[in-house]
Amino acid sequence: MIVPAIAGGSILCDEHISVDHDRMAGMLEELDMLFGREAAGESSCIALEVENSVRQAVLILYLLSERINFFLRAPASPVHQSLPSFCDKLLSMDVGVAHERGAAAAVRISRNPEYICPGSMHPRSGRVLFSSSGTSGAPKYICYDGESLLRNAENCRRRFGHDEDSRVLVPVPISHMYGMGAGFLPALIAGASICLVERNNVVKLYDKVKNFLPGMIFITPTVARMMLKLGKQLPGERTYITAGESISRDTLTQFREKFGWVINLYGCTELGAIATTPFWREDVQLPLEPLDEVAVRLGDDGRIWCRHNAGFIGYADGTGRISPGYLPDGWYDTRDRGYDAGKGCFSVTGRMDNCINRSGFLVSLEEIESLLEESIEGICKAVVFEGGVGNGMATGVIAVCEVVEGHLPDRDVVKAACRDRMNKYLVPDDFYFTSQLPRLGNGKPDRLYLINHYKNII
Repeated sequence: MIVPAIAGGSILCDEHISVDHDRMAGMLEELDMLFGREAAGESSCIALEVENSVRQAVLILYLLSERINFFLRAPASPVHQSLPSFCDKLLSMDVGVAHERGAAAAVRISRNPEYICPGSMHPRSGRVLFSSSGTSGAPKYICYDGESLLRNAENCRRRFGHDEDSRVLVPVPISHMYGMGAGFLPALIAGASICLVERNNVVKLYDKVKNFLPGMIFITPTVARMMLKLGKQLPGERTYITAGESISRDTLTQFREKFGWVINLYGCTELGAIATTPFWREDVQLPLEPLDEVAVRLGDDGRIWCRHNAGFIGYADGTGRISPGYLPDGWYDTRDRGYDAGKGCFSVTGRMDNCINRSGFLVSLEEIESLLEESIEGICKAVVFEGGVGNGMATGVIAVCEVVEGHLPDRDVVKAACRDRMNKYLVPDDFYFTSQLPRLGNGKPDRLYLINHYKNII
């Protein structure tokens, strides 16, 4: 498998260094010598803790090119997301040494003491493994082959229209499928200039936009809301890609008016990018159009099924054995609910397991979260879930809200504001406020922790 490098006039940069095609080729040669000495290429599977940096991006390209099996792990992953036992090697990088002496000199390869599965994966079989977010259950190990991962990225390149003149800013983690499969790899395949940003915040994002002048930026809905609250203009025109969480029509409309084109991307770790809203249209919440070679159908219950040309191989268990995640005819259950929007398009209303029957209405808890974040002053992020069930009906809905620093809302005031601005069946029964929600490695709130902590309080 050949992984394309940055084109002749393009660059790959982060917050510290910038490299062109020639320098990247030299870094790949250094890594080749290192891996030859260490015999790491014959590893069953290497665990790699990934940050958004040039040196680690080049390291990933090397592993892909040499078909070395590797598992992508986000930095500072929660304790319960330990290294899988099918990884026989740990690979780390001393950033200080990397800046002074180069990527190869900074790489440290050691044995994983938890490795207990010899022969579970054949060396150089080109496996790439991601961990699911663990948002709604125990994290899964999601296995791709390298060719499918690149084919998935090519789907995005065609939809995004990248070429050698494109400039792409990737401040979302490349340890996850959004940052890797939709952000980094499609731009790399096109020969575009790429800027990686680690531990993104709005101030850092503004600085990179002014200095790098990207034409496309990958953001999350949380960042979009923070940009609107900051209210600071940015020079130039560009397209913003957003994914990962629900986002309201009001936020998208305001963001479009202030900052530029917003495209919603719909996908999952198992399949990568599935669909986007149309490019270059005024209405930012038009239905989703599946990518080329991707098919979507809806079940009678609104469940969204997808057949993908470049999805995952299957789920790997702790021993590295892989089980398929598809139906025999190749369809995958996204576990999302939606409806047919006509002309081959569809819309998503929320997770199948995140909807409840309340006062005779089918209520999406994600819709309540978006309404709280958009309409109640001081709430930055909300997580909403059932507090208990009786006689087949939800008896309590809890909202745990992250609030702006120094702001402690009154529960009764917030509840009254909700009654004024929402249908009554959408108003939570109780509210809890915190300065910071517990989060997973991908930045999403740790919903399972919150449910376990608060669900018995009502």
